[in-house]
Amino acid sequence: MDGLLIGKTLVLVGIAVGGTTLLTRCARWIAPRLGFVDNPDGRRKLHKQPTPLLGGVAVFVGLVLTVLYASFACDLNLFDLSGDLFITWSLATASIFCMIGVYDDRWPLRPRTKFLLQVLACIPFTVWGRTATEIDLLGIDIQLGMWSVPFTIFWLVACVNAFNLLDGLDGQATGLGIVSCLAFAGLAIFRGDFQTVLLALLVVGNLLGFLWYNKPPARIFLGDAGSLMIGFLAGSLALETSLSGAGQFSIVLPCVALAIPLFDTCMAIVRRRLKGRGIGEADREHIHHCLQDQGFSRVQSLLIVLACGLVLAGFVLSAAVLRSEPLAVTGLILTVGALLSGRLFGHRELALVALRLQDLRARLQSLRQRPNPLEWLAF
Repeated sequence: MDGLLIGKTLVLVGIAVGGTTLLTRCARWIAPRLGFVDNPDGRRKLHKQPTPLLGGVAVFVGLVLTVLYASFACDLNLFDLSGDLFITWSLATASIFCMIGVYDDRWPLRPRTKFLLQVLACIPFTVWGRTATEIDLLGIDIQLGMWSVPFTIFWLVACVNAFNLLDGLDGQATGLGIVSCLAFAGLAIFRGDFQTVLLALLVVGNLLGFLWYNKPPARIFLGDAGSLMIGFLAGSLALETSLSGAGQFSIVLPCVALAIPLFDTCMAIVRRRLKGRGIGEADREHIHHCLQDQGFSRVQSLLIVLACGLVLAGFVLSAAVLRSEPLAVTGLILTVGALLSGRLFGHRELALVALRLQDLRARLQSLRQRPNPLEWLAF
């Protein structure tokens, strides 16, 4: 990027920060009057007083207004309807997720209904926006064929739910959204894709403006409107910065960049399945819960999670510069290994898996030791 574009980008990010800060103040005033308040329950919701929601709406409105200003006041043409529609479809789909979240914040949806709405919301973006037709996994090419659209929807919905499940600590989903979008902005710079760089940095700016009110102790929450939207934007930016012109999705770097929310989600699925609970059934065993159980404060837990995210983002950008995906995998192994070995997160799920394997082994041995009812035929 030349100096003029860099200057415009910095100004726009500053506008995004300031605009979302003002919109968040408005949302704090409006939310209680519309009934969008999260009340503590003494079990999972441990905040001390009723806290306004609609923070995600403030972030989304701020993002849209900043993109519109960049397009028409700064002549950056982000809404070129005759060309690439990535930004247009990204914001359109993000608005759908925001609306789903707003409804869920006020009138909670059943997990299956919520999941179905998420799948439906991704279909337009997948069909007319971006679709992965092939996966590149450390040099191994996997042709998706007829599974290209289902896989792309699966990727987006996985990212959406990863951020949604992780939004249980003040500033956590917001902070990880900032970290991941910075990583994707860096990847877009290496590709020379200015529009994607700008979109990612504008998301960062809007989240920074909201973070001032969302840091512990939070004065307003993202709500599902925000966590669903951030998850989708992270997933779509991951696709855009890792897809080749032929639709090949280099999946390693995006997975490492989003490793913390994805790892937390995988552990939640394993934990709940092995305990005989529904996948959508909430619990208090996410990474931030485990850190607080180890004696860390809310702020310390948040800093640990964000530090892990920053380390992984650093490995991702280093791997992009050196063109060495194994370097990013090494960073992932080291980070997850540190969490496991320090018994900070994931060790409980591994213990559950070990117990289930021991039980399966015992059952197999008992089957082998049972007398064969046809042994009398040998006489």
